Amino acid sequence: MKFKLLVLFIFVFSVSVFPQEMNYEIETYLEDTAIEKSSSEINARVIIKNKAEETLLTSRLQRLYFHFSKCPIETVCKKSGDIYTASAQIPFKKIREDKSFEFTVNLADLFWMEGSISHFSAENKKNFSVIPKDNIYFYAGTKTLDGYKKKNKGPLYDSNGKLIRVVVKKTPIYKEINSNVVDVTLN
Repeated sequence: MKFKLLVLFIFVFSVSVFPQEMNYEIETYLEDTAIEKSSSEINARVIIKNKAEETLLTSRLQRLYFHFSKCPIETVCKKSGDIYTASAQIPFKKIREDKSFEFTVNLADLFWMEGSISHFSAENKKNFSVIPKDNIYFYAGTKTLDGYKKKNKGPLYDSNGKLIRVVVKKTPIYKEINSNVVDVTLN
């Protein structure tokens, strides 16, 4: 019994101390690239491919963000209305090395808002029709924790001027993983 607890403790400790390698790809596909904005069913097929040498837990990924953009993916959209974003929870799955996981999201069921991946709203109303017809580039993406940037915020002293500690601020650094781009027609 003690041996089993020790093995469990070592496993939990190693998972929390040694972060999981996050090497994956996202692909998106639409049943039809000519989309009726008033449709109640606009299915997007999403495939997450694990490229790491260990099992990928989808629970370690953040939400999946879907984008309809007026600008190609390598161009930064700067004008109001150039990009509309909605998000969906990624279903839990353990994806083994060199395997993939496929699921479908109904884009008509999501709440769409103007803006990019940095914005998020938990509002729960369907509003696909707000996306402008000029936003013809569809893709999905997620943000993955890529590490931390440490910044020395300086020493902290008590009221007598005695050094208490040096304050170091850890700021998370995220990398964006985007899917392929699907050219669409919005009617």
